[in-house]
Amino acid sequence: MDRNAIFLNRIYQNARMASQSGEILSAKAEDSSLAQELRRETGDWEAYAQKARELLAAYQQAPEEPPPLAQAAAWSGLQMTTLLDHSSGHLSQRMAQGLEAGAQDLQNSLREFYGCDPPVTDLARRLMEDQQTSARQLARWGEGGIVS
Repeated sequence: MDRNAIFLNRIYQNARMASQSGEILSAKAEDSSLAQELRRETGDWEAYAQKARELLAAYQQAPEEPPPLAQAAAWSGLQMTTLLDHSSGHLSQRMAQGLEAGAQDLQNSLREFYGCDPPVTDLARRLMEDQQTSARQLARWGEGGIVS
């Protein structure tokens, strides 16, 4: 498989995991403004997944969903850590931590896939930067700040 397609699959899976986490946490949020923010972000992550899907089609490839074991681990981890604490601060911190991990993964992948086509690396950079920005905003929310 072409290096660009492999990288695009990583981008796709990263965006899908962020989206799925946002869906889980928004359903648990008791604070309607946090739930709304998480749903908005879920739409953003799905837009990145769609863009990766479109670029994969240009390489005559189909996206691969995140591995079931990774999805199950993320789901069960979120369920367990939010079982007793549905507070806005806790939920926003959990999402921020996940986004930070996703951004770090993308940063590592950008190094690993250095030299890939510009549309591929540009998509990864934009997703990474948006995840970092969202993580910072959600971390402030968790500290009692306001997301802007």
